[in-house]
Amino acid sequence: CLKGYVNNSLSFFNLSELGIGKSGYCRYRDYRGPPWSSKPYEFTLQYWHILAARLAFIIVFEHLVFGIKSFIAYLIPDVPKGLHERIRREKYLVQEMMYEAELEHLQQQRRQSGQPVHHEWP
Repeated sequence: CLKGYVNNSLSFFNLSELGIGKSGYCRYRDYRGPPWSSKPYEFTLQYWHILAARLAFIIVFEHLVFGIKSFIAYLIPDVPKGLHERIRREKYLVQEMMYEAELEHLQQQRRQSGQPVHHEWP
């Protein structure tokens, strides 16, 4: 239950410190020490715990979002499938042309040297 939550999350302020002639205490939203403590109006240990929890939440949430974004980027290909197939086909054709040119070159060398010419790779 939330019994005592509001009382725990409010700090005290001594109205007599304002110099307007009023006495008593005012409550405000913060985690500071009361005016009767040894260190009045300084942040309490609870304030630092809450600040650390908020920072931890931001870091965890940021890493979670980055992880989800990276996973989605991994699922979506950078190059469309059709284009990828065309690139592979073009690469294959270039290799074929290079093999044929090399074969022709070797056959010309054999003709010049008087060796028998084969119609396949030596």
